[in-house]
Amino acid sequence: MLAPLNHFALYVATNSDFIPAFPVGIIACIVCNMRKRGEFGGWLLFFYWQLFSGAMLSVFLFLKNFQTYVPENFATHAPIHHWFMITAIATIVILALQVAVGTMLIVVRSWDMLQFLRILLAAQVVALFAALIVDANYFPNGVAYRVGGLISEGIWMAYFLMSDRVRHVFKCHDWETMVETIYPAPKELSIY
Repeated sequence: MLAPLNHFALYVATNSDFIPAFPVGIIACIVCNMRKRGEFGGWLLFFYWQLFSGAMLSVFLFLKNFQTYVPENFATHAPIHHWFMITAIATIVILALQVAVGTMLIVVRSWDMLQFLRILLAAQVVALFAALIVDANYFPNGVAYRVGGLISEGIWMAYFLMSDRVRHVFKCHDWETMVETIYPAPKELSIY
């Protein structure tokens, strides 16, 4: 318990871009695997974990780096600031919409709402691709982050299009009966 707090304290004290995500990711994978028989388990739970933790991290980084968004920092290069703001605002707004729709999906579990989430995932891919082009021209240090975001959003888009769990939870509403087919219960060991 102290190790994550020490990492966070080190991050805040040094004001570096070090974020101890690796141990948290391992914990998330273990928890999601343990819950894979539930409606919101497995990869679907991991999506929500990533969505909500990514939103919290985005808010934290926005507040930490607020001065980056001030136009005076780009006084000599005003067009660069416009491109930066267009791509930043687009990805932040789409992320906020994904959080809102994802939260409603937990309660409503509607196929129509899921279609809206799919559209938002596709919109985020487009916004990240546009941001990648801007970064490649003006902010080359940010290209790796954009590529990682594109890969992640592309994988989630494919997951929400092809997953049996997603279809059974949001369209058929029969996960409780299908779970035995997809994830059979482990056989109990007997000593007799």
